[in-house]
Amino acid sequence: MKVMKQNKFIENSPEDIKSVVDGSIDLFYDKSDLNHVNVNPNNWSLYPDIKNALVNIEDNKNLIIASPKFKVGNTYQYSEKIWIEIIDATLLRLEEMNESDAIRTGITKTEKGYKHYCPNKLFPAKILSKQEPGFPYMQDARSSFFTKWIDKHGLLDVSINPWIWRYEFKININRTFPN
Repeated sequence: MKVMKQNKFIENSPEDIKSVVDGSIDLFYDKSDLNHVNVNPNNWSLYPDIKNALVNIEDNKNLIIASPKFKVGNTYQYSEKIWIEIIDATLLRLEEMNESDAIRTGITKTEKGYKHYCPNKLFPAKILSKQEPGFPYMQDARSSFFTKWIDKHGLLDVSINPWIWRYEFKININRTFPN
């Protein structure tokens, strides 16, 4: 097992650390490098016979085998005493993310729906100031996840539906591991 130094996975807030420890967060998404090397999402599709491989739609011959930033089987430091081991990495398009996966990433449920993570980017301050507490909220966890993605990567990133990595992990809380 390979041990890596700390990397930014999910937000490292006290609420998220608690959720990682209690197991309610066991999944995170990260941008793929494929979006920066002329792999237009509209010209490529997942190749069915090889995991994390893309085939060019136009000629059905060119093949790219993608490699995730966080490798399956490696352990990475999440916080001072929390280490996570990547147990699966899957390449997909952002819009293929589903409701249950959004919940597994730690999307916050509110009284009226799910948290909106970037209201200041999508609503004028004048509108926000006149609304009730908790406005705006999202009807489902998947929509809430997209607002979190927009907050981190920008609105344009969601509109191009980029290739992303879906990482599943398990945690290791141990004061003596690793040294």
